[in-house]
Amino acid sequence: MVNLIFNCMDTLGRYLGGKYLLSCKTTITLSMIRSVFIFTVLATAVKMEPAFLFQADWFRLVNLFFFSLSNGYISTLCIIIAPSLVKEKEQQQQAGMFGSLFLCLGI
Repeated sequence: MVNLIFNCMDTLGRYLGGKYLLSCKTTITLSMIRSVFIFTVLATAVKMEPAFLFQADWFRLVNLFFFSLSNGYISTLCIIIAPSLVKEKEQQQQAGMFGSLFLCLGI
């Protein structure tokens, strides 16, 4: 069930990333905000207080939902934006190639 939720929301995030582009600064800000998920995952793993929040199944599913949606969305935005940050044409092609390569290696 967890794999199904993650894959569906990640795919939806990647689709939305291709439809709704953001600026470079907004993308960087959103990717830094995603570090909150480190805390929430650790809080659910070590069963921190308050128990009604971090030990509840609904919180774990909502956390997974937003984590996977933001994963797909922000990774797509980074792949789209990265080549535009490079000035020379040949280096833009290399930046796009490396972005695609590392995306596939991550998958």
